[in-house]
Amino acid sequence: MIGCRHPFIKFRPEIFGFATLMILICHAVSIVPLPNNISIIVSYGGMGVNIFLFMSGIGLYYSLKRNGNIIDFYIRRAIRLIVPYLLIAGVWYGLKYLVIENNFLLFIYELSLLSFWIEHKGAWYVAALIPLYLIYPFIFKWLDRGREELKIDSIIFALIIFMILLSMINEHLYNHLSQIIVGMISFFIGTIVAKKIRNNAQSSFINLFLFGIVIFIVKTLSSLKNISWLSDLAYGFLSISIIFVFVFIIKFFNKSIKRILVKLGEMSLESYLFNIFLIQAVNYWGNIFLGNQTFSYRLFLYLMIINLGIFLSFYCRKGINRLLNI
Repeated sequence: MIGCRHPFIKFRPEIFGFATLMILICHAVSIVPLPNNISIIVSYGGMGVNIFLFMSGIGLYYSLKRNGNIIDFYIRRAIRLIVPYLLIAGVWYGLKYLVIENNFLLFIYELSLLSFWIEHKGAWYVAALIPLYLIYPFIFKWLDRGREELKIDSIIFALIIFMILLSMINEHLYNHLSQIIVGMISFFIGTIVAKKIRNNAQSSFINLFLFGIVIFIVKTLSSLKNISWLSDLAYGFLSISIIFVFVFIIKFFNKSIKRILVKLGEMSLESYLFNIFLIQAVNYWGNIFLGNQTFSYRLFLYLMIINLGIFLSFYCRKGINRLLNI
């Protein structure tokens, strides 16, 4: 299939690895006391989540085009998402709530991800993916009946209208759900791109790249930055534009860097989970780990969190693959 030669497909593992690095850098603000300007720049690493979702939109479209069996789809998604989450989150929440605090209800509350939907706590990315994975096969079946682009455009338009209305009606709820809404828009844009790649109709992609750049610049240099939904939407579109830049410059990377990115991409979910839960552990035992307030100490501490998380992610993914014989 000619579409598989497209850089988004060819460099998919490296793109996931790059997005993983962005997330790990972004989370530094939880531990390291960065100057405000630098903190703002580092926080843009959060775009990695939109990159994940955009690429997932491409991947799931291709997956269901190859094999439309919904049961197989759910099994693959459970192995890739639910098993690592339950294993990694279960160990941390088990230690925190069952061993230390002896509170079974809080253990279930956190592990079930109810804590995100009620209090915006925990692995929000996993909380967003579970309902998306549940409904996407049915959306795909609907799309596959014809007029795919029109239907996807309608979904994206509906999500944007929902963003606007929610930001006007309930700002608190909007702030709670804005990351997910922008992520869903990125996901469905990825679905459109997947269809075009599969049909080898790639000429319009430059418009997508330019749109993300232009809308972000216009927002940043004008009073539009004070409009929350537009600012968040520009953030999401810029995330997609960054992928175009990455697939251009990766051609100049040496093989060692590409291999590192591929390895990170293969364990992107595990590294995200270990990272957020190790940060939770450090903050939970703050008196032990965060007593020293110097910048160099906290930077060193966060580098240790990153390295430990990657180390654990590698063996966790390896163990799950061996256990499930995949």
